[in-house]
Amino acid sequence: MRENGFILIFLSLLSSISLGQKAITLGEQERAVFSDSQIFHFKDTSNELNRWQLNDRLFKKGIPNQNHEIGFSHWIRFNIKNLSPSESWTLELFDPHISNVELYKEDQLIGSPTGFSKRFDSKYYKHKNFIFDLNPAKNKETTYYIRLKSKFHSDFRFQIKTHKAFSNYALDEYFILGMFYGILAILAVYNLFLYFSIRESTYLYYVAYIITAALHTFSEDGLGFQYLWPSFPTLNSAVDLLSFLLLLISFLLYSNSFLEFGSRLPKLRKWTIIATCVYIVYFIYVHFIGSWNVFIYIVYLIPYSITYVGAIKIYKQGVKQARFFVVGFSVILISFVVFFLRLNFNLEGALMMVYIFNFGFILEAIMLSYALGDKIKITKEISEQAQKNVIRELEINEKLKDKVNAELEQKVQERTTELEYKTNELTEANEELGALRDKLYEMNSELDKTNWQLQKEVKKVTRSKILSETVPYPDFSKIFPDNITCLKHLETLKWTNGFKCKKCGHLNYTKMAKPFLRKCSSCKHPESVTANTLFHAVKFPLNKAFYIAYLVCDNQKKLTVDELSELLELRRNTAWGFKKKVESRIEELKDKGLYTLGDSWEKLII
Repeated sequence: MRENGFILIFLSLLSSISLGQKAITLGEQERAVFSDSQIFHFKDTSNELNRWQLNDRLFKKGIPNQNHEIGFSHWIRFNIKNLSPSESWTLELFDPHISNVELYKEDQLIGSPTGFSKRFDSKYYKHKNFIFDLNPAKNKETTYYIRLKSKFHSDFRFQIKTHKAFSNYALDEYFILGMFYGILAILAVYNLFLYFSIRESTYLYYVAYIITAALHTFSEDGLGFQYLWPSFPTLNSAVDLLSFLLLLISFLLYSNSFLEFGSRLPKLRKWTIIATCVYIVYFIYVHFIGSWNVFIYIVYLIPYSITYVGAIKIYKQGVKQARFFVVGFSVILISFVVFFLRLNFNLEGALMMVYIFNFGFILEAIMLSYALGDKIKITKEISEQAQKNVIRELEINEKLKDKVNAELEQKVQERTTELEYKTNELTEANEELGALRDKLYEMNSELDKTNWQLQKEVKKVTRSKILSETVPYPDFSKIFPDNITCLKHLETLKWTNGFKCKKCGHLNYTKMAKPFLRKCSSCKHPESVTANTLFHAVKFPLNKAFYIAYLVCDNQKKLTVDELSELLELRRNTAWGFKKKVESRIEELKDKGLYTLGDSWEKLII
């Protein structure tokens, strides 16, 4: 038993020697200064180990970079030796996109687990970053463990500082961010009012670009999670992905409208569209099918680069307003390079360095806004110059017009004298023609009156002939040539003594849109001119039906059904059926004493 105890003591000493880790010393300074050699890390591929299952010998020196494998738990271990008079120290993780964060002091969990995938109120400090109180014991070395897991390639670097340093830095940081978003809001609102005033679509695209940029930075710096959707952590990933894409699309819409790519550089615009489509396809592949890699940033920058080259070409073509666009884009390009170097090479700096991309974007946004104003100014100058040219041309034209008018006036006076003489001659001739025209008009009026009286006499004679002797069908058709004439005749016969509703007996009616149709004013019953007559529902021309009724009532000439069918060009059954209908009507009227032999066929209608 004693031998086993010595072995355990020896192994523990050996482990402490082999796993020796230099502690981070906290002194009089407000921030702890340490290097990556004082940090150890371990990747848990099982995602199941807890603090008490960790083997310290598995830890390696250094801190994972941003290209670490996602989907695994990463443990970070460091020792702190507090030689300062204060125990009020905080640990701040800079990247707000880490999905899950846990901090352990020795074997004790500090606070509650928090992270980008949890509600914002899970944080003890309501700050966009992850803040923890360390409270290291004085003059003693304490070991801390951080468990990190992220769905994104996050930055696991952290900083240890006093509460005073943290509060001062946080106040400055939020002040700068407030200024940043305030300037963006002012630019967006100002240009939105300009859009409503000028109705220039470029201003609307610029406002969309500003809004999407603000949304993207809201997602990047964590303020969106803090202030806009604190209870919906699932929106963090969606906004982070979509804002990046929307920023590109809104920028391309603005630049295309402002620089007029379609008309000035159509081929380059085509390549911009192709590059954007390639990025969208690659974006979908990386985030939904494949795995993330840094190459997506290169693909993302291609449409911007093509637009930048196009802006330079357009400026060289003499388009002055493109100069501010190029300057603004150059500023954002420089700030992006500095931002990239700081992020990937761990460059330290003040707030100005941390938010260099935000400052660059503000300068770019101001430049782009000024570029819009410059475009309007140049357009106005061109318009004013064009107006001056037009006025100059109008003045020249006015002088030419005066000269031509003077020449024309002289010629007009000469022609006027000649025309006055001709006009007098024409006036005399017109007076003679007017007298002849009046005389001719009187003669035509007399002829029209005589012709009308003759036609009236002819119709009267023909009608008398129809009523007194058998008339051939061609003569009969002259009086009743078509259905309209027949319907008018029926209307005259049927309602000579006035209208009377067959349904309720009411005497008043209203005419309907359809001709030869009246509607009772009382019961609203409609009645056509053929209703309750021999000619109701007749399927062949009414003038032929009139002629059959005329022949049946005529006693001088009786035609067989075959002769009637051939004469009127009707089917035998049709002619026979209507003839029988007429004969039945005659018998019906005879029984009532309303018809006698020799009566007119028109009596059958009444």
